[in-house]
Amino acid sequence: MKREWAPEELAKHWTLSPHEREALANKSGPTRLGFATLLKFFQLEHRFPRDGQEVPAAVVEYLSPLVGLPPALWREYK
Repeated sequence: MKREWAPEELAKHWTLSPHEREALANKSGPTRLGFATLLKFFQLEHRFPRDGQEVPAAVVEYLSPLVGLPPALWREYK
């Protein structure tokens, strides 16, 4: 996975669709951010990350406000 993402790339590849947002409705806290992150990662890479550090910080920072949570919760997701 590439490490640097331009703002327009983040919007194109990491924005959650209405259906994906609906799938997050019953999740909260780290699980909500983790689910969104893994879902989008899988869509792009066709696999899950080997560890949390494989997901670029810019991606987590982009997704965090979309799910209404601080990016620091990504480290708590297990």
